[in-house]
Amino acid sequence: MDTIAYLHLEAIYADPQPESCQLRLFEQANWKPPSSAWISLVSVILALSIITTTAQAEAAVFRRGSRGSQVASLQNDLKVTGYFPNRVRSTGFYGSITESSVKKFQRARALRVDGIAGPSTLAVLHCNDRGSGTITSSVTRLRRGSRSAAVSQLQNNLKTAGFFPQNVRSTGFYGPVTENAVRKFQQARGLRADGVAGGQTLSALAGTSGSETIQPTVTQLRSGSSGPAVTKLQNSLRAAGVYSGPVTGYYGRLTQAAVRDFQQAKALPVTGIADANTLSLLQGTSGSITPAPITTTPIAAAQLRRGNSGQSVTQLQNRMRDLGVYSGPVTGFYGELTEAAIRNFQRSKELPATGIADANTLAALQNVPAVSPTRTSSGTGAIAAIELRQGSSGAAVTQLQTRMKAIGAYTGPVTGYYGRLTETAVRNFQQSRGLPTTGIADTNTLAALQGNTLVGGSTASAVIPLRLGDSNSRVTSLQKRLVALDYYRGQTNGFFDRNTEEALKKYQQDNGLPASGIADARTFASLAPQR
Repeated sequence: MDTIAYLHLEAIYADPQPESCQLRLFEQANWKPPSSAWISLVSVILALSIITTTAQAEAAVFRRGSRGSQVASLQNDLKVTGYFPNRVRSTGFYGSITESSVKKFQRARALRVDGIAGPSTLAVLHCNDRGSGTITSSVTRLRRGSRSAAVSQLQNNLKTAGFFPQNVRSTGFYGPVTENAVRKFQQARGLRADGVAGGQTLSALAGTSGSETIQPTVTQLRSGSSGPAVTKLQNSLRAAGVYSGPVTGYYGRLTQAAVRDFQQAKALPVTGIADANTLSLLQGTSGSITPAPITTTPIAAAQLRRGNSGQSVTQLQNRMRDLGVYSGPVTGFYGELTEAAIRNFQRSKELPATGIADANTLAALQNVPAVSPTRTSSGTGAIAAIELRQGSSGAAVTQLQTRMKAIGAYTGPVTGYYGRLTETAVRNFQQSRGLPTTGIADTNTLAALQGNTLVGGSTASAVIPLRLGDSNSRVTSLQKRLVALDYYRGQTNGFFDRNTEEALKKYQQDNGLPASGIADARTFASLAPQR
């Protein structure tokens, strides 16, 4: 019997899960670890108890299909700890709801998740039940599926730190919203972003819950990030003059585009990710972008071609970035993008367009002054680039869009990104100037844009007239201008219809022009806003 008593006590003390519960119960009763004399005294009683309750002990494992008053008690205990739905009555039948509740409890307490209420699960559950009715501060891990007051506290702390939606109430249930908030917090704090609120996460969060804002040591922000750190980033980008969107605290496409522009202006790798170098430079930016001075490093190679890689290719790509002829990533690998950029550069310099960076091409690259990506407020400054195309971004694209807006060739937003709207506007401009309609702002197109004032200068004669039946963005610009001058009240849909023609005739008649209803060079020059 002594042996049985020892074995039973060993089972109590050796069970790793309910150990803290057992010890707390002994402490509450002012008990000390049992001595051999005490064991001898109770061994007979304990052994008899074990023998008479063997069947009960074997039955103290509940699983799906079990039923009885003990299952009802289990359901009630799970209700108290917040894992069993309050709207579901305790039936005494161990079904799918009970099994799911047990699994959630086991997962929250780092027990084996099998949905079976065995000795370890019951011991931990009863331990929690004797306390406040919730999982106490001894919780070391909360994860999706957890449900307790500790989760409510976690949600409140995340709200205070700015990572949990303010319009979502703290339910005490660890669902996808909570998991996402925890993941964002972990990302902002440089912790492992697994969405599980473990010891490190809870400790870090506890250190921020006392203040209204979080002051994390952010090392990287990217698309999808959110919180005060992103708000600060957006404000810094706004101060630097590269961000005009709303300050939302969410890192979306607008923020990503602004970070790209800033990185390009600072000669950083244009990734759209606010890494440590980008954040460091932003902190030192007070009002506007002041590009870092560009130094020309000789490219240590006699010839580079597709398939090459290494430091020489990196230097080549960086040099072409400086000149505004390459907008791809600096990878150190000579691929399709690098080859295309070399071809375009060679064409602009009237070199054989082979796509191979030979000695003559490399020499020309070294001698071309680097582009300084400073922004101009007037939109009339020189566009510092050799070629721009769909996918390009940065200050040169901003200047291009601003210039085309000034002459009425572009009606879209000035974003610094060369997308479809910009490409279409360039195509229409090229068509109006008799240039190859490629949608690529090449040297000739940029040169035409620089001299295109449309106020009666010599370049106005190159304008292709618009007439009844035409349909493009230039017609839209014409209609908008006639609306502004109160000659046209129809739709600005880009289609040159009878209403547009009649409005134009009236304008021409009032301004001493031949009332032909055709928007020719003289008409465009007259319509252009006077500076």
